[in-house]
Amino acid sequence: MLSTLLRDTDQMSMAHALEVRVPFLDHMLVEYLFTLPGTCKLDPVHPKPLLTRVLKDILPNQCIYRPTRGFALPFAAWLHDSLEVEMQSSFVNQLPDSVFPFTARGLVRLWTQFKQGQLG
Repeated sequence: MLSTLLRDTDQMSMAHALEVRVPFLDHMLVEYLFTLPGTCKLDPVHPKPLLTRVLKDILPNQCIYRPTRGFALPFAAWLHDSLEVEMQSSFVNQLPDSVFPFTARGLVRLWTQFKQGQLG
């Protein structure tokens, strides 16, 4: 990865209060890992075995063996808080008759249902 990508990722993640992991990119480490057989790097019982075995005395088991989780953006929280006024204005007050592929009436109905807690 180029240093500009790392720098940009760092700046954008900090600007939006995100924790972004930078991969191990040391070329000597990568070259060494390519020499190891796959059986050392894959284990059906232990996730990321090389890393977790090295850190077993530091990382608690609940960190190592927890289920993987995706990152979901908190759209519902934003729409109920910081974006509510803008969304209300856009969906209710300024929509043209149709916003392809939706109708203005359908969008207003969805917005009303969301605000009433029937969606999201």
